[in-house]
Amino acid sequence: MEVALACVISAGGIGGIFIAVVKLSVASIEKRFERKYTEKFAVFQSDVDKKQYISQVRFDAEFEIYKQLSRPILLKELFVSIKKNYQYIQMNIGVNRIY
Repeated sequence: MEVALACVISAGGIGGIFIAVVKLSVASIEKRFERKYTEKFAVFQSDVDKKQYISQVRFDAEFEIYKQLSRPILLKELFVSIKKNYQYIQMNIGVNRIY
């Protein structure tokens, strides 16, 4: 009986030691993986930020070009519209009757 009790206690002690070693190993492996993927994510996030910055700068430059090209066209359309309205007023109301 004493031998059986000693075997059970020994098995329990060995089991406890085994569980502690496994837990420490798992924790160590988790830390390595976490560090590795945190670094990879930081590199990925940096690449995304660079591309976003480049896209924003490119958009701003293209929009500025668009504004410069469209301004003369808009001014011409405005001038033509004013001229047509003035001609309409001249024909319907008369030059001297504009208040």
